[in-house]
Amino acid sequence: MTRKITNIIVFTIAGICCILALVFAMRFDDNKKSLYDEISVIKPVNETLITDFNNVNVANLPDFLVKQNENKLELNTALKAKQLQKDILYTYLTELNDLSAETFDAYKTDFVGKATSLFAKADQKDKYTSGFNGVKDFIALEGYINSLEDEYATVKQDYLAEKEYVHAYSNFVKRVSDINDIVSESKKTNDLASLQNDVNTSTSESGILNTSMAFVYIIFAIAILLVILFSLWGIISSFKTSYKALVAVVALVVVFVIGYFIASPELSRSAINMGHTASEVRWIESGVFITYLMLLGAVLSIAVSPLINKFRKS
Repeated sequence: MTRKITNIIVFTIAGICCILALVFAMRFDDNKKSLYDEISVIKPVNETLITDFNNVNVANLPDFLVKQNENKLELNTALKAKQLQKDILYTYLTELNDLSAETFDAYKTDFVGKATSLFAKADQKDKYTSGFNGVKDFIALEGYINSLEDEYATVKQDYLAEKEYVHAYSNFVKRVSDINDIVSESKKTNDLASLQNDVNTSTSESGILNTSMAFVYIIFAIAILLVILFSLWGIISSFKTSYKALVAVVALVVVFVIGYFIASPELSRSAINMGHTASEVRWIESGVFITYLMLLGAVLSIAVSPLINKFRKS
């Protein structure tokens, strides 16, 4: 009974996911994918840009571009500064990771001179210097490196998110600039109206996708909870013969642990766009892994069960 309920739950989730994917695919215009990607990055950070662009007409389009090009220069300058801080921290981490028990003491002795050049342009020079000076020996270095790696993961994510935003911003401004360069006033008016319509469409598509993803996550969480509850109910109601349900619970826990360690915390482009942290990405990827594995298990169970029953009868 528990297995049948589990199969129903798994196939229900798979069906809902397929329906949501089909709906989104039918509405999605692949020819405008690059624009959709740009808007999905820009809108959460700078919704004012989208609003201002929707209010632009051919007459005030040049003024709009002057303002946006000025902003683009400021964004690129800030991005370069952020990249410099990221690179400094990465270089520092690389040097520390290359140390051994034999080279640690010499590095610590020469650290003042190294720090002067390494952190010459660092915003947190004093923090890094005092942090390493607080490391008493090579054994304590590992804990310090771990804290720096956590910091670097955050700095890297912020940089990548900012880089993605600047790239999307620049591409979008280029689209608008190309329209402004059109000589024909009628074509310029039509192309501007078309781009404004596409921007509004991409915004609604992004909302549908985010809502669909949130719905899938909620359904998945409910499914996991129901599977666990049904398994526990089977164990309690028939403790002596419930070893199968107990095995199912244990297997689910094992699969979850395996899925978590297999999952990579590496930030993809979509993860950056959605503002996920490395930890959140790992949990999401492990959840997807478990979903696929449960679906595969349900399919195999349905396919193998008739064969097993046949052998038992014979």
